[in-house]
Amino acid sequence: MAGVVEKLKGIVRRLRGQSDPTVSVAYELQCECGAAVTGTRRTTWIEAECPQCFQSLFVLPANVYPSTPSVPSTVPSGTFAERLKEVLSELRGSRGKTAAEIPPLPVGERLQESVRTWRERLPKLSLPRLNVRAFIRRVVTPFRLLMIGMVAVIAVTVTRMQHQKAVEEARQVWLQAADEIETLLAEREFIRLEQTLSAATTAGRVLERQDSQWRSASNLQQEVMSLNAVGSGNLLSAILRAYDDSNQLVSDAADIVQRDAEQGVMFFDTYVRPGVENGEFRIAFPVTPGRHAVELTVRLPELSELFADSAEEQRMLFAAEIESVTAPNAAISRDPWRLKIRPDSFVLLTRDELCREVGLDPAEDPDLAATLERQRLFVESSVAWNTRLRSPNPETPTI
Repeated sequence: MAGVVEKLKGIVRRLRGQSDPTVSVAYELQCECGAAVTGTRRTTWIEAECPQCFQSLFVLPANVYPSTPSVPSTVPSGTFAERLKEVLSELRGSRGKTAAEIPPLPVGERLQESVRTWRERLPKLSLPRLNVRAFIRRVVTPFRLLMIGMVAVIAVTVTRMQHQKAVEEARQVWLQAADEIETLLAEREFIRLEQTLSAATTAGRVLERQDSQWRSASNLQQEVMSLNAVGSGNLLSAILRAYDDSNQLVSDAADIVQRDAEQGVMFFDTYVRPGVENGEFRIAFPVTPGRHAVELTVRLPELSELFADSAEEQRMLFAAEIESVTAPNAAISRDPWRLKIRPDSFVLLTRDELCREVGLDPAEDPDLAATLERQRLFVESSVAWNTRLRSPNPETPTI
């Protein structure tokens, strides 16, 4: 009888929207390690500790609202009619089937339910969210912008000062070299002259000079380098040794000539005329030893400006290196020797002092003096000739 009275009192309290302050609900939770955590729920949430792994578990209070699957609520919400409807539905539900009468789930559904429960227990991974606006506001502060601006100004100033210093040093080197070049030429100090010209041309690149003085100094440097690298081979005697006593080519004729040709730079005083192909020039060989002619060619399109007024052959004095040697076919009587000059080694001579070093005196040969003058004017005026050896992306030289 007392139980019925208490039940009626509870119904009345629920209809009024009140809860039993003395309610005591036991709980049994399962930790992730598999241990069971038991205790009694309180009026507020509590923190329980696993006895095995000592992990903290948060336990809901008794009679929570809204209710959860593990903690039912005894406090209906809403109006009186809604609370009455909920109480009546619970009274009717208590007369239904008991847990023992409910048929168990099939094996497949139980497996899906266990997998679903296992997935719910897995910790949810959340990617970090980057607030770009807040990051920029935090990083780009007015003080930092001011510091970055100051550093940029200092860097530009230092770079400008270094460039001005390099330009000033290059200007001094260029002016000093102009006086030393004539002195070293007169003293025939060609090793020192090559070093002075190298420093002068480097200074000219820093100063970005493109005038006739710069082109003259650049070509003179190549002339002196060719003179200092002159070879000891004799092309005429090498071709002569390629024949035996009966004036027939020996088996290694091409190798004999090639060995002498590779010994260094050779100087030529001969006539040059445009070839059949565009940019190719044929060079007359002064003497033809043996019974085969010698065909000496070079492919140098930049030399075409020198033949702009006339396509006839012209006398030239130049230094060059032999690139390849092809011996004539012994079975063909008119097949010539074919010698090709390396284009980047072709250097026109312009100074009387260098001509005298190779045994030619312009003072005794007016035609040779006119040839040197024509070549000097061509070197000083032709931009294409001056830039023929320049790489596509030259590095900026430094003093």
